[in-house]
Amino acid sequence: MTAAPTVPGSVTRVVGVRALLGEDPLPEEQLLLGIDLTSTSSARSVVTEVDAALEAVARGLFPSWLPGADALDGAAGLDRSAAQKLADRLATEAPDYAPYVRALAVAALHRQQLGGDIAPELRLRGALRVIARSYSRASVVVVLRPCALSPAGVLSDAAEWIAVHGGAAVWIDVTDVDGLGRFPLVDLTHSATATEGPVASTVPVERVTIPPLAGMPAPNSPAEQLLERHLSSLTWASGRRWNTLVETGSLLDAPMRVDLFWADAMVVVEIDGPDHRTPGKYAADRVRDNRLQRIGMLVLRYTNEQVADGVAAVVSELHQVLFARGTPVQFPPGPIPAPRG
Repeated sequence: MTAAPTVPGSVTRVVGVRALLGEDPLPEEQLLLGIDLTSTSSARSVVTEVDAALEAVARGLFPSWLPGADALDGAAGLDRSAAQKLADRLATEAPDYAPYVRALAVAALHRQQLGGDIAPELRLRGALRVIARSYSRASVVVVLRPCALSPAGVLSDAAEWIAVHGGAAVWIDVTDVDGLGRFPLVDLTHSATATEGPVASTVPVERVTIPPLAGMPAPNSPAEQLLERHLSSLTWASGRRWNTLVETGSLLDAPMRVDLFWADAMVVVEIDGPDHRTPGKYAADRVRDNRLQRIGMLVLRYTNEQVADGVAAVVSELHQVLFARGTPVQFPPGPIPAPRG
């Protein structure tokens, strides 16, 4: 547990938060989510940027937050109506964001952005609720990571607006920005929690940092989302598990979280962002791969760029590998159909 306040509606300056992002260090009822900011012109531009980032995460987490939507893929004509009805049922728990969750369900189903007819405060609060629901948490702590040029006044006004209207605790990473003295300051670099886990790379992989949700592609990874869209309709790809823990057979080593896993074929797939090219991360990946290979796993690594620019080639190789490893669906590799939607 951190020493920084996590009370909804509060704003806190925090030092040392980068070491916690992606590690899910908060109490079980809360979730830590970081956003890299690029907007500097006004508080409104910062809020708009945060809203867009949260909406993208919420869409990426679909259908985990909408009970009954697992069978919907947007291909059938009635899926839109079904998604709206399921959203209406969910919204009975919190009527104040019914328009948002209804619109979000349709947008997520068809992989489209949300329309602009919903008020910014409803979009913000709705996205935070949906994200918290996906992780079975009560609330989200939003970490704003400003760029070097962010004016203190713009950042402080935006942080307070997000805290009040989003109903979230907001932490400001003060590594790069000063002049925010009206907010309390907490230094996490001396806390036990901040020093126990591995320090996150200072090279941002994506603008949003959020712990992976077991069983789903990471909502802040366009590469994982794209690969899943191509795999979802392929019979031979069944049995895959996203962001799951793999036991390595050693009582001394904790289970290892991998990006994508086929247990029957003992195939692990890792999707690497640019941070994996840093010396420390590269060395750590070799240790991980060796541990997995010692228990008979085949480890395949692809960069974000390889997936984005050649997803068909990646899918084709996975098909060949799974066939060669003797998966339950036995047929030779052939043409790979395009994903629906």
